Amino acid sequence: MAYLHLPLFTDELGMEQMKEKTLLQLYSLALELYQQQIKAVMSAIAAAKSSILLHCTGGKDRTGLMTALLLALANVPAATIALDYAMSADYLTPLYALQLETARQLGYAHIFESPAETMLETLKYLEQQYGEVVGYLQAIGMTTEQINRLREMLVD
Repeated sequence: MAYLHLPLFTDELGMEQMKEKTLLQLYSLALELYQQQIKAVMSAIAAAKSSILLHCTGGKDRTGLMTALLLALANVPAATIALDYAMSADYLTPLYALQLETARQLGYAHIFESPAETMLETLKYLEQQYGEVVGYLQAIGMTTEQINRLREMLVD
């Protein structure tokens, strides 16, 4: 087993931005600000010789974005990806219970949500800006071989 620590977000998305922006705005911004980090994660997955486990602290934002990219690459319908993402709330809300009251008081409780519409709009953003997920992956510097490898890993 190999462990790769590949942080996706850095301090550029500070608390003030999290308070002021919607999840869609945060995800769109992350897709632009963190292209090299996203490329590193996707490249590591493409280079894997066996199964991978992808995770982050909460399991919905960074993991959700990476999973959405992978599922879209595998031609999973956007509605299915969005519903999968929305299920995060069912499982994560109990874990956030202690933080949620403070988040409400400080004005950033919305970052604990995971509405399907947010993921649908995030995928729409990628389509509008890059044509599709493949276009995004190419724009951030992934090779055709890497993209094909990812697709092969995901689709029998």
